[in-house]
Amino acid sequence: MSLSSPRFTGDPHLPYQGHRRIPSRITLSRKLRTRLATFKGLLEPQVRATSQVRHNLLSRQQRQKAFYDDRTRGTGPLSTLREGESVRMRRGRECKLAVVVTQHQARH
Repeated sequence: MSLSSPRFTGDPHLPYQGHRRIPSRITLSRKLRTRLATFKGLLEPQVRATSQVRHNLLSRQQRQKAFYDDRTRGTGPLSTLREGESVRMRRGRECKLAVVVTQHQARH
């Protein structure tokens, strides 16, 4: 409805002023199934043991780390390089062809 319309009466920032239906029903074309909980017990904050909160946090972080590691590092550990195998080494923005001379001893 435009501001110059003869039916316009009121605030131009209320787009659903003339409708009797709820805006969520107009935009979603259906009645919403859920409503906001109104029980006082559900709306009050609940005190939880810090040890349980810490345990839940650590378990969620470990699960996220596992998903991240799987996605970024492939399905398993990298294969070991053998002497004489050709590899590419990055120096700045360039990648240069190189050959494995000896196997480096892993640090522990």
